[in-house]
Amino acid sequence: MVESPTLPSLPRVVKATIVKENKKTKTGIGFKKKDQAIVINKISVGSLFSGTDLQVGYECLSVNGQTIQDPKHALKLVMDSVGEVTLITCSSGPRPQGTAVTIVKKKSGDYKPGLWFRPLNKVLVRISDIDESGPFANTSLRPGDICLSINNTLITDPGTASQAMKQAEGLVAMLYFSLTSLRENAVEKIFLDENRKPCIVTWLNDDLCTVKSASGGLINITLRFHEDGTCEDAAPWKNMFSRDEDAAEGEDTIIHLHWYNKHIDHRIQQLNKILMNNMTFLERSMKATDSGSPDEADKLMQNLTRLANMHRKQLLTVEEFAAAKAKLFAL
Repeated sequence: MVESPTLPSLPRVVKATIVKENKKTKTGIGFKKKDQAIVINKISVGSLFSGTDLQVGYECLSVNGQTIQDPKHALKLVMDSVGEVTLITCSSGPRPQGTAVTIVKKKSGDYKPGLWFRPLNKVLVRISDIDESGPFANTSLRPGDICLSINNTLITDPGTASQAMKQAEGLVAMLYFSLTSLRENAVEKIFLDENRKPCIVTWLNDDLCTVKSASGGLINITLRFHEDGTCEDAAPWKNMFSRDEDAAEGEDTIIHLHWYNKHIDHRIQQLNKILMNNMTFLERSMKATDSGSPDEADKLMQNLTRLANMHRKQLLTVEEFAAAKAKLFAL
């Protein structure tokens, strides 16, 4: 990944709840599909959702805990609901590649998330294990992934992660970075065999994989990944010596030492560059996000709610309400 001059902060996971009196209550919200995501494309002025901190362009992840399939499905879930309607969304704008959100339901007072955390470095926290009987077992989350936030609480140490899980009620939205997917994609991108075909990659565990030529060529290595983001050939000397089938019986020959040094070593360097650039980019994004205080988001929410109430009481015209709201988001 090439470093960008404009550093994107992490996306905010925004949770908004309104109350509908009946199915006919209008909510003033609309959805559309954009780049394989379902996004909000309309929030009517003075509607129930205009008093929340949702914005047009936010990606809608769930409605009342249900994963949405398409814009019509999202709208139907909202329209058919009576009482509380909760949307979990993700803010728009540039974001580090590889970030994703998983959502689970947590019973009140229940603190058995089935997750274990440990520090990756001074900024990032890694998920070390996932209980097969816990609520996260059937999600896209995997051991080795990096937990970035829980219900919009930035996670920079295991203690904060555990406390955020303990305090969470109802729907729990975790923003995470898939370190395992980064490794898998990087290995498949870098390692092509002599015929420029993708190598056969077999993952023995989250930190160890074998890479072999698809056409039976010379590539046959084992890669070990480290927590600092780097990787190495787990058995370099094994790959530098191999059997020449045309040689006389009992004669071992060095047949690809030069090729190994020139190509395999270079590819491992390329792989490390991709891994380290992504990790550095992610750390900088975390720091950029940390510079924004959660109190600012709470203050914005309070001001939006106050403006919406003033508009409903006809203390503000439609134009005044729209102008005041635009001014808040511009701050």
